[in-house]
Amino acid sequence: MKNAIIDPQKIEARFEQVRAAILAHAAFFVDYGSVEATWRTYRGHRLGPYFRVRCRQRSGRRVVGSGAVPRPTLIYLGRSPELAARVRNLLDDLQQYTRGKRRCEELRRQLRRSFIREKQELRRLLAQRGAVWTWFERRPQAPGKKT
Repeated sequence: MKNAIIDPQKIEARFEQVRAAILAHAAFFVDYGSVEATWRTYRGHRLGPYFRVRCRQRSGRRVVGSGAVPRPTLIYLGRSPELAARVRNLLDDLQQYTRGKRRCEELRRQLRRSFIREKQELRRLLAQRGAVWTWFERRPQAPGKKT
């Protein structure tokens, strides 16, 4: 099977259909969803790639406004790499805020772990010199008191 020349108007029409389906459940696609390429085998020949949008959900996730939990979704895109690229860009735009938020949370966790390590090192150094670190002050350790 050879790749046929695909009519740009058909690609545009299909993109609008897929875009409408994605935007109808935008709250779901903000967190999940990707474009994947699959291949098929027919009589020993490998055919493809065939593109589709795959969505996965965590249990209990609800779409805003619908009151129902959507099932895992597959939206078939066909063989057009151009259509797949446009849908991938649409999903990237939708997921940009979520990725940024996740990145900020990860950086916050890393900063917190680093701060805890540095506090532990500071306590160790102060203990070697007979001082105790409490909150943001350095005080000499009381005689006879152990930490």
